Amino acid sequence: NRSAAFFDVEGTLVSATIVHYFCFIRSRMLPRVVRPFWQALFWVKCLYYLALDHRSRAEFNVAFYRSYRGLSGVRVRALAKLCFDQVVQKNLYPAAIPLINEHRTAGRPIVLITGSLDFIAAEVARALQADHLVAAELMECDGCFTGELKGPALSGGVKVASIRNYAAKEGV
Repeated sequence: NRSAAFFDVEGTLVSATIVHYFCFIRSRMLPRVVRPFWQALFWVKCLYYLALDHRSRAEFNVAFYRSYRGLSGVRVRALAKLCFDQVVQKNLYPAAIPLINEHRTAGRPIVLITGSLDFIAAEVARALQADHLVAAELMECDGCFTGELKGPALSGGVKVASIRNYAAKEGV
């Protein structure tokens, strides 16, 4: 029997959220003098997101990712590496790497599955030497994000279905 090791990212391997990533990236796209004002308004909006997340993680993800609407895909992706270096890496749980290495040593492919966006999650997958990544993707039009996901939000039952699809495809 072939097996694989599946890991969620936020809250499992990393003590950070999609909100942290967006706040970092978006604030870096603004002039320094504007950042504190934008951040103050954004944190007020986070009360809405918190209530929505309490009701449904999928609904929260769909609504939250609309925040990327109109942002340059090239610019956001360029900031993803900096976001990894300054936000994600310092928030990796210390036990995550040895646990992943244990599975790798046992010959299990490492599969990351996350509701986070692919360009952020790809940096995590690269750093942790994951074999496969399943992550949310945003649609683009004329080089800018539309704020809409390419598929359903990766949470709950959709994550489970993604794991089952991977397992069936890979004979796990």
